[in-house]
Amino acid sequence: MNSWKKLDNDRVYYTHNSGFKVIKPSSNNFVTIPFVCPVCELFMKDTNDTLSYAEYECCTRCKITWAEGFNKERWHTGWRPSEEEIKQYKKRRGYQ
Repeated sequence: MNSWKKLDNDRVYYTHNSGFKVIKPSSNNFVTIPFVCPVCELFMKDTNDTLSYAEYECCTRCKITWAEGFNKERWHTGWRPSEEEIKQYKKRRGYQ
């Protein structure tokens, strides 16, 4: 039976009997990306959303709209837009 082997400082890998490799973080201290943005509740779409979530816990659009710029400090201390602001934001984007 194969076992996990060190790939680099942050990752380990396992080689399956059929030949494919499974690579995972070497520790369980990794971010789980949700299917939908917890702010606007729209689907996460791409790698940019994954990177935005890792830093801001939201999709790229929400990061640009609310989390960056003058709100950055407030965002990291827990501030989020109101339900009404999110509703208007989604309406402008063509949802609802």
